Amino acid sequence: APSEKDRRELPLTWRSEGRAQLAVQRSGWGKDDLFFAIKGGTPRANHGHMDVGSFVLDADGERWALDLGSESYNRIEQMKTITLWNQGQNSSRWSLFRLNAEGHGVPQFDGKLPDVGETAVFQSVGEKPLPKAVLDLSPIYAADCTRYWRTYTLATNGVFSVEDQINGAKPGAKLTWKFMTPAKAAVTNAVLVLEQNGKQLRVEGPEGVAWRLDDLSKPATPADSPNPGFTKVSFVQTIPESGNLKFMVKFLK
Repeated sequence: APSEKDRRELPLTWRSEGRAQLAVQRSGWGKDDLFFAIKGGTPRANHGHMDVGSFVLDADGERWALDLGSESYNRIEQMKTITLWNQGQNSSRWSLFRLNAEGHGVPQFDGKLPDVGETAVFQSVGEKPLPKAVLDLSPIYAADCTRYWRTYTLATNGVFSVEDQINGAKPGAKLTWKFMTPAKAAVTNAVLVLEQNGKQLRVEGPEGVAWRLDDLSKPATPADSPNPGFTKVSFVQTIPESGNLKFMVKFLK
């Protein structure tokens, strides 16, 4: 393990390029510092999932937002009912909860799946003035809007935020915002409260938001694995007449 001096000199930001783009940022190298990682790229990369735009978040030594992981390829292949290696838009591969958009912290318009053939590219990833990453999701959602940018920011006061900016969307369309968590989730006065191991994180959505909590313990279909102890938290925003929508979700220590 790196020494404390080495950790202090390590960069707080890292970014990968190519089809499996990833950005990682942290507030420091202490065990209780904030850490987040964002998935860009394309669902059609090797072993890809519909996870473009999703994130993981650590704070106070706990993981609050996460990816559920992969499925057992061998078990799925033995079933002979799912074309696991077909990554086309309409492939039965995307019926699997852990692989499709329903099982990831990505936006969805009217419950539809994002475009698996397109690629989301980071517009910027940097540390100053604050650790921030900007991901252009527009190609993934071109069927539903002309522009979709998602900005992830780590503030010095221990606040992590995700801001979505959408232009040229269909008025009246329903946009679902979500993420998966291993924490115990409850809603108090429109604020989502997450608790685990004696620690707490509050999540504030747009004004008047109605949080939904879905227990993921039972598999979505006979082909899916159970996810005991995990919850999907989400809310829905309606696209206004202008076709433009901008909102922020804050994670507060």
